[in-house]
Amino acid sequence: MNSGAIKMMVFDDCWNRIGVRGDASCAELPKHNHCRNCPTYANAALRLLNAEAPAGYRREWTEHLALQSEPLPTGTEPVLVFLLGEHWTALGADFVEEVREMAMIHSIPHRNEEVLRGVVNIRGELLVCVSLGRWFGYHRAMRTEQNSMIGREERLVVAGHANERFVFPVSQVRGIRHIVPERLTQADHHDYPVARDFSRGETLVDGLRVHVLDHEPLFKAISQSLK
Repeated sequence: MNSGAIKMMVFDDCWNRIGVRGDASCAELPKHNHCRNCPTYANAALRLLNAEAPAGYRREWTEHLALQSEPLPTGTEPVLVFLLGEHWTALGADFVEEVREMAMIHSIPHRNEEVLRGVVNIRGELLVCVSLGRWFGYHRAMRTEQNSMIGREERLVVAGHANERFVFPVSQVRGIRHIVPERLTQADHHDYPVARDFSRGETLVDGLRVHVLDHEPLFKAISQSLK
């Protein structure tokens, strides 16, 4: 993969260096919460889509993909940290499509379920909106001097895995952080047995104890509950 044909399409993939796939040191990351929401990322995608494939591009990529891939080194994992009720929670960044401003949640006729909030229009597509906080039995966060931004900082998180996509509201978004999976400890969910079913464990992030969600049972349970 060292020919000039491939090099012609190389650009600054800052998301792999200082974004969610890097060390998360980008000054714009707190503003956009995820690289997918950043104009730089969008512009790079447009450049790539609009560029003509150079001579030899297909052949070289075919040869490259045919090589046996080396295993990735064990390291950190990017997660999105957010506030559910009064509990700091995290979901793997690979399963977070975007973070959006709070939008109108439209109720579904004849469905008065506590967990199912309704549907939300995301870029012209109606996605199911669920309340993870209510599902886990968390209390809604109260406004104090320490969290006076609650209410004004509410966001919608769009999550996706395989063919399943849904939206859930959060009180605050802290941003992308990197955790060490091997350092997760068993979470104490004595008062919240439902949350325990979707837990990978807990870890400290920015001095906060954060509950890391297990995406597999979470997406499966949500899909089954909506049938």
